[in-house]
Amino acid sequence: MKDVTQLLTGTLCMGLIMAAGLAYLLPDSEREAFAGALATVGFQMEIPEDVEIIQTRAKGSRLGEAHIRSGSTQVRIHVIEGLDEAAAVDLAADIRLQLENLFVDRQAPYPGQLSTTLACPPEVLPIEVTDRGNALLLMTLFANDRLGFGGCSPDLLTQAATVALVHDPVEQRMLRVEVFEPVAEASGRGLSLIAGIHP
Repeated sequence: MKDVTQLLTGTLCMGLIMAAGLAYLLPDSEREAFAGALATVGFQMEIPEDVEIIQTRAKGSRLGEAHIRSGSTQVRIHVIEGLDEAAAVDLAADIRLQLENLFVDRQAPYPGQLSTTLACPPEVLPIEVTDRGNALLLMTLFANDRLGFGGCSPDLLTQAATVALVHDPVEQRMLRVEVFEPVAEASGRGLSLIAGIHP
């Protein structure tokens, strides 16, 4: 099994190929190496045949960030190092608050509006999943085409998203995993992928 640094070096050419607009499919050995890189930070999943690596970054010999795509599903992984249990709980609370605050009612920016408050419809508000397994935070919400959170117009929110924070107290490491699926094809795949996180 190759280490993360070798994997990232090997994907440099892939980045150039993707910049040219061509899809790059990983051969079996590279898919296995990427699965191994995910395992170094406690994230295990079966990597499908059509996986494309959009971006990866290493932190030392471990995976630091990754953005991959399988068909129309995209997964972003961000690793945060050096968090004890208390710091991880505080960070999870901060991230929950940040996500929820993207959708709170706002003052209308223009004078003379029919209403002075802009409010998101209830169907686009984030929902915290109570059966979250080993995750400190598990939320479902919506994002736009650029995978950004915070929009309130249902016609612009094209991605169903799942966000999870999982802490490994032994390694003092937290994973932030975001899974995006087109709303029209949403099947709950995000929750099933995130269920595979094992710190």
